Parts: sequence; C-alpha cells; structure tokens
Amino acid sequence: MKIRNKILFYFSLIIPAITAIAFLVIYILSSENREESFQMRQKEKISTTLEFLSDIKESDADIIETLDQITINELYNEKLLLFNKDKELIYSNIVDIPVPVSKDILIHLNPKNKWIETKDGLYDVVGTYIHRKGKIYYGVSKAYDDFGYSKLRYLKYILVITFISITIVIVLVSFYISRKITNPLENITAQISSYDFSSNFQPIAFRDTRDEIAVLANVFNELMTRMNEAFAFQKHAIHHISHELKTPIAILVSNFERMEKETDPQVLKTQIKNQKEDTRSLSEIINSLLEIAKIETTNDHFNERFRIDELIFDVSDNLKNVYPDFVFSVDYLEPIDESQLEITGNSRLMRPLFPI
Repeated sequence: MKIRNKILFYFSLIIPAITAIAFLVIYILSSENREESFQMRQKEKISTTLEFLSDIKESDADIIETLDQITINELYNEKLLLFNKDKELIYSNIVDIPVPVSKDILIHLNPKNKWIETKDGLYDVVGTYIHRKGKIYYGVSKAYDDFGYSKLRYLKYILVITFISITIVIVLVSFYISRKITNPLENITAQISSYDFSSNFQPIAFRDTRDEIAVLANVFNELMTRMNEAFAFQKHAIHHISHELKTPIAILVSNFERMEKETDPQVLKTQIKNQKEDTRSLSEIINSLLEIAKIETTNDHFNERFRIDELIFDVSDNLKNVYPDFVFSVDYLEPIDESQLEITGNSRLMRPLFPI
C-alpha cells in the first residue's frame, strides 16, 4: 500500500472512530440524564399526589379522576399506585397500564431501602418509601417519557448527521493532506527510479523545505557523490598501481638478469642482498598503495619526520639499478641548514613525486 493511501486510510479511520466514540458517549450520558431526570419527576409526582390526596380526601371522587386525566395521563402516560404501611392499595389512577413488577418493588421497599428504579421496556418504573406526618406510604410509578425520548431521538438524528458530515470532511481533508505530504516524496522517488547510474553524477532536484523529505534527498545526493568518487577512484586504481609497480618490477627483473650472468660468488651474494632490499622496497610500495586507498576511504593522516635529501638519494639509487648507464647526481644550490631538510609527511607516499 502506498504511503498516500496509508495516510488516507488511517486518518480517515481513526478520526471518525474517535468521533463516533465521543458521540456515543454523549448519547449514553444524555440517555442516563433523561432517565435520572424523569425518575426524579416520577418521585416528585408520587409525593405531590400523596400530599394532594391527603388534602382533598373528603372531596368528591369525580374531582380526583378529572385531576388524574389532566395532570397524570396527558403529561406522563403514567400508572400511579399508592399503598399504605401494610402495603395495601389505597390509590390507583385510571390509566390501564399493567405494572407487573409492583409486587417485587413493594417487597424490597423498606426504611433502609427507600428508593428502587427499574425498566419495563421503554417505561421507567420507580418505587419509593415515604414517611409523611407520622404515617408510612409506598408509591409505585410506571410512565413513558415521551418528551425525553423525543429529545433523545432528535439528539440521535443530529449526531448521526453530524458524524456523516464530519466523516465526509475528514476523508476530503485526508486526501488533500496525503497528496500534500506525499507529492514531494513521489517526485523524489520518480527521480531515483529513473536515475541513470551509468552517466555522470547529476543531483536530484528538490525543494529545500528542511523537512524529512529534503533531508532524504540531500542524503541521497551525498551518497551518489561518494559513489561517484568511489567509481572514479576504482577507475584510476589500476592505472596508479601499474604506474607505481612498473619501476620496482623493472629493477627486480634487471637484478635477476645480472645475477644470471654473474659467476663470482661474492658479487652474486651482494646482488642477492640488493635484490632482497629491492624486494623490500616493492613491499613498501605496495603498502604505500594500501595507505593511499586508506586515505581515499578514511581520510587518515600520516605524520612522520624524515629528511627529504635522503629520500631523493634512495630514489636515485633505485633508478641506477634499472638504468645502470645513466648518471644521477644530487646537487645543493646553496649551503642549507640540515634541520631545514626535515619535513613531516609519509616517505613512502612521497617517493612517486620525484621525477628523477
């Protein structure tokens, strides 16, 4: 999966999921608040009805029924039951709503457990223990909160519409952000994919935005620069090696030729000794080549003190073995302090610098 699609997928999945959880929590809390508020209203209704009935106990029963229809049925669609201390029914409104759980509620209502709440489908059922004017009463109310459920349905509708709208906006914004983030990366990827490694080094173009993508492009350019330098070093390595080994190998071959013609044992012994020294010099040249390679790769520095004139003498002596008919001389242009002939460097790497 492409990075753009991953950003789009994860962003479009996580944010709506968090939003849905938040909306669900809001809905659940609103539902619990509705239930608690309505049950408190039921409790107040029980207390109010009990007080009202006590005050008008000598009034006509038709008045009570009329009040039931106005204040109870229309407002709550409620079944209200009132019991005395012996849990005998003393009042029931005219609404024909069964309350199958009323017996269980009455059994558990007592001075220590003064409040019970439960559900019967969408109906809220509450039971309460009431101590009023020295008398004990029990009230059971079962009612349907039409207004509360209507508000919950409206809230649910608003939350669903809001969630769908937010999801659509998040998807569009995620698509725009993913394109904004990945376009530079895709541009660099396309340049790297079509990069011609066989041609001369050409850095990939990028905007210096100082972000991770610019760092990636810059690191790639640095890597290609080093690779180009490594290829160039490898390309010229054989040339350097053949150039450096040509003279010492010629010296060794010349020594062997003279040794083949020599009959005097003492002279031959001397030539073998010289051959040994020349072989050691060849070993030093090979070590010098290794040091050059080390310098190219690790940038190590070699510091030693040596006399430059002694190095020149050594080089001329080696050349005499290759070209015995030549005459080599080292002349000082003017008197010089010996301390001025000492330099700091690498003597083995300095040898190829003298075109003697």
